[in-house]
Amino acid sequence: MPAELSEIERNIVFDYLIRGRVPVEICSRSGKCATVMSDKFSIAEKNVMVLLAPPDDVVSMAGSGVSVRFSYMGVALSFCAEMRMVEGGVSFVVPPVVTRESGRDGGADGKESPFSVLLFYESPSVSDDGTEFVNKRDVECAVRSDYGPLNSPSWADMPEEMKERASGIIRDTVRDMDGGIPPSSRPNRMFLIPAVRFALESSPPPEIPEVVFLNHERIVLGVSDGFPAGEGDEFAAWISFPMKRPLNERKVYVSFLVERIVASGCRRALVGRFSSIKLEDIRFLHEFSCGKS
Repeated sequence: MPAELSEIERNIVFDYLIRGRVPVEICSRSGKCATVMSDKFSIAEKNVMVLLAPPDDVVSMAGSGVSVRFSYMGVALSFCAEMRMVEGGVSFVVPPVVTRESGRDGGADGKESPFSVLLFYESPSVSDDGTEFVNKRDVECAVRSDYGPLNSPSWADMPEEMKERASGIIRDTVRDMDGGIPPSSRPNRMFLIPAVRFALESSPPPEIPEVVFLNHERIVLGVSDGFPAGEGDEFAAWISFPMKRPLNERKVYVSFLVERIVASGCRRALVGRFSSIKLEDIRFLHEFSCGKS
């Protein structure tokens, strides 16, 4: 049964929705759905959300009831509202009742997501007068639960049609990464399986980073070729694990260096090795991935 959020929870979640950059799914009563990013919304007045210059599939829902679905820290939430046309776009009022959905979640694949990742990074930008500057950004990543990102990767996870090409990429990458390292000291490189699998997918690259692997040492993010990252670049992230209720969570702060980029076409997988993480968080991540937390 869907569970209603308390007023305090609702206010925190609503603030997160406006400030974040997360996929928001809007569905009409007829079953037609569209996905937009939450940073496209603005606040017209208290609890009134406005989407300016919406796509045509959203405009077509104006004048009818819609359901709005999104993810908060890996928990699927939804509310119902009346979509109305306003100058330049559409709007709806967030109702008093926001519910946690059972059987749904905010992972990129629609399956249950056991954690969420808020990524911090810098992006070079140019102002209207041509001045170059660094723009600090943060983005809520999608979690690819179909990858089992907390599980130990296995060759059996690789789709059959990818295996021949993937084996060559992994072999060459391991040889390059292990060059000069004595055989007895070479680390486990199984994290390359989800990295290569993501790079070889045939679907268009994601609009926001997708997490395909996480353990106590590394994180692997799938991105498009336009994402501003190179080998050696450093990123930071909050990794949040909801425990029992939407607002009860364990948060882990990490920084990581991109030690490898696996690329194919317009898809790239960033292999990040943690450069800063607390000892107790290393222990927590290790135990959580083993199902002990």
